[in-house]
Amino acid sequence: MPDYVDSPTLRHERKHVKQWEKRGVKFALDYFREGAIDACENKYEEQAGYVDGGYPCVP
Repeated sequence: MPDYVDSPTLRHERKHVKQWEKRGVKFALDYFREGAIDACENKYEEQAGYVDGGYPCVP
């Protein structure tokens, strides 16, 4: 498995799957409205975990 697909990354992405399951297509629309360019401004990235996602954001 590549180094960039470690357990924290999978944990982070699994949280996004849960967000999608809960909100459906609205999740995708809201995600981009929250800030698709700057993950540190996106509440869905914060909920999924900045550190696990590899983002240098301060919660």
